[in-house]
Amino acid sequence: MKLFIHTSGQGRPLILLHGWGFQHQVWDPVAAALSQHYCVHQVDLPGYGNSDPLPAGNNSLLTQVTWLAEQLPTGIWLGWSLGGLLAQQLAVSYPDKVSALCLVASTPCFMQAKNWSHAMPADTLANFAQNLKTDYQATLLRFMSLQIKGSVDARVHLRKLRQDLSQSPPPSSATLENGLRLLQTSDLRAQLAHIACPVWLSLGERDTLVPVSVAQDWNRHGLTQLQSCIIDNGGHMPFLSHSGLWLEKLQVFLNDLQGA
Repeated sequence: MKLFIHTSGQGRPLILLHGWGFQHQVWDPVAAALSQHYCVHQVDLPGYGNSDPLPAGNNSLLTQVTWLAEQLPTGIWLGWSLGGLLAQQLAVSYPDKVSALCLVASTPCFMQAKNWSHAMPADTLANFAQNLKTDYQATLLRFMSLQIKGSVDARVHLRKLRQDLSQSPPPSSATLENGLRLLQTSDLRAQLAHIACPVWLSLGERDTLVPVSVAQDWNRHGLTQLQSCIIDNGGHMPFLSHSGLWLEKLQVFLNDLQGA
């Protein structure tokens, strides 16, 4: 099975994982700057863009992570939203592949649960899953609008996201449904204590999907090497809406890694 990887730059490997409904081009606004210092691998997750889908019935979080681990180098893994969930699982299951973990608007549990109120209500993703079966394009556009809600120049960013989606084959409804299922059912809180590498968490102040209040819950679950930052006025995509500031914050963390 083929995994599409767009590689640019030279240096230490930096692997970028996109979120639900998107593909590797979503990282383009920051990839050029990152590739000046790193060998950047922009990945199309299984079933997205030009990557093959996983076989039906064999598309669990761990299965996808295994596929990524087999085809990508050891390095720094940077995951946004669903991509961050995959990166967390990879750091738990394949710790030798992850020298550091960078997470953007991501969480070990996207759904509200016992002692985990800083997440989405169950009916939010349930509604998306139901609407996906009737009109997946409209559902995807609605989800994209939520990504940038509250961000400066939201219309400009939405137009850019639509252009990105038109550059590659659209994901199948099965791929989108499986991604929502992973967001609905995955809960990695009990495994956070097994992540031994440094972790950087970036959140947007106005994010309606992953509220900034979630940051206070990470350390309670044994993740001791966490550094977090909040992008003022940022939404669910701070690397797009506030790319300059976001890059500065990320570079501080990456520079600290080199000096350690």
